[in-house]
Amino acid sequence: GTEGSFTVDVLDTSDEDTSISGNLRHFVLTGLITGSALLVALVTPNISVVFQLMGGTTSAFVCFVLPAAFALKIGFTKGTNLHAPTWGLAVGGVLVGVISTVVTLIGIVDPEEAKGPVC
Repeated sequence: GTEGSFTVDVLDTSDEDTSISGNLRHFVLTGLITGSALLVALVTPNISVVFQLMGGTTSAFVCFVLPAAFALKIGFTKGTNLHAPTWGLAVGGVLVGVISTVVTLIGIVDPEEAKGPVC
């Protein structure tokens, strides 16, 4: 069964059985994510830009947002003083992801502006 499964679907709080629609949703989301990555890779002449965009957003999501979301979902913070810091971790992760994406996009649009002072 799925008792030991710990994926993003754990965050779904609905009580309905979604086995068929869950599989369809999984295939659609996987196709959209993979297709968008492929489209960006085909359109972008410099592969390092793709790595910067994907790395900045996904690493912030995986390292900050998902652990906080899982902790909140499983009730790790209930009865403790960790609820606010856990939300802070999630919000901070979103901010890091947004900032890294903005910096990467600025570097694409105006490479001279993104360089800044050299140490």
